[in-house]
Amino acid sequence: MSAKSSIKLLVPPGEPGQLYKWVALLIGSKNALKGVGFSLGGALLALLGFQGTLRLMATVLGLIWLASLLLLKKDLGKARAKPKFRELLSKSRAINLLSAARMLLFGARDVWFVKEDGVSLDVGFYYTATALGRLLGTLLSGWVFQAYGLAACLWISSLFVLLAALISLGLPRHPQLLAAA
Repeated sequence: MSAKSSIKLLVPPGEPGQLYKWVALLIGSKNALKGVGFSLGGALLALLGFQGTLRLMATVLGLIWLASLLLLKKDLGKARAKPKFRELLSKSRAINLLSAARMLLFGARDVWFVKEDGVSLDVGFYYTATALGRLLGTLLSGWVFQAYGLAACLWISSLFVLLAALISLGLPRHPQLLAAA
């Protein structure tokens, strides 16, 4: 459930004005936080350089990950009953139709991105890989969270990050090699 959706649970029914105020506050604070992150990132880059900033962020994220594994309840979010795949879809026909339309709109956006030089194949593969990653993450998060809880989601996320890092080791290390690729 997104933060915007969960606000609906806090606002009494029949008060759409309050709902819009809370959603506006949420979006505004999210954007303000992005600005703080942008400024903090710039300051860290100036102070520590690129590698130092990455090391610091990786260390902080690692500490947060460890703290969440140690401090969160082991059964947090674990479902009592294991849902079938069909139950992971929305119960609202309108949401399912909207999702299908959105999928086709993104497909329509990407399918016309064609050039003679073959760049469109690279861009298409990039978009497909991104979309497939999001789909995989969405399906796994719904199933794993309900079946095994948040800790299992963190372990799978860590595994995916590790696999991404291992795959990335095969990337060229020098800018001149990138131009040749």
